[in-house]
Amino acid sequence: MLFNFEGGKKDNQIASIYSYYDMSVMGYPRNYEGCPLLTMEMIHHFLRSSESWLSLSQDNFLLIHSEHGGWPVLAFALAALLVYLKRCSDERKALGMDCRHAPDGLAELFSPIDPVPSQLRYLNYVSKRHTSPELWPPVDKMLNLNCIIIRKEECEIIEVNVHCPVQGDIVIECISLDEDFEHEVMVFRAMFSTAFIEDNLLVLDRDQIDILWDTKHRFPVDFRVEAIFSDMDMSTTIGKSKL
Repeated sequence: MLFNFEGGKKDNQIASIYSYYDMSVMGYPRNYEGCPLLTMEMIHHFLRSSESWLSLSQDNFLLIHSEHGGWPVLAFALAALLVYLKRCSDERKALGMDCRHAPDGLAELFSPIDPVPSQLRYLNYVSKRHTSPELWPPVDKMLNLNCIIIRKEECEIIEVNVHCPVQGDIVIECISLDEDFEHEVMVFRAMFSTAFIEDNLLVLDRDQIDILWDTKHRFPVDFRVEAIFSDMDMSTTIGKSKL
């Protein structure tokens, strides 16, 4: 079986070649809203498909391939599989096992933003299966994102009122303008799933947000991002919202 992180290509040469030899080929995107991650639904599909195929015969094996630019999500998928199959209990170590085989500077070449914090958060989601397998994957909660609070040094607080219905896999980005107010500069990014929000609160410190490479020193030690939610009125019908 071949898993190919293809980025949504319609005419895929790799898939065509392996299909010619009657090999099953499953395609996955190279990112979700710019993040080198898969949605929880796709992660679940990838893990269950891998487990099912490997359990059929000891002679079965997996081939995992990525098109240009897809290596970061491929590394995440392999780490998720290691955690899912209990081959590695440490999420950071699992991700590092794949990344250490890559040439120096490869991750920086694919993206100006370090995606590891969000990837580790999703690997932690995968590891939760071992504590409550009957509840995994959990149902996506439908929540209302009330506001996002950024706490900086010396008690400086920035509060952004959102009041937006959200459900499933969410990406939040903080962007500032340069001195000329012409170009956008990424401050931080974070991806999370509403299925794992507890007590209607998500708190992220500076080690849990995706930032530009080698810019951690710009964030004070007590830097925090807080996303505050409330339960949705289930009688209200909402569509898919994009932040």
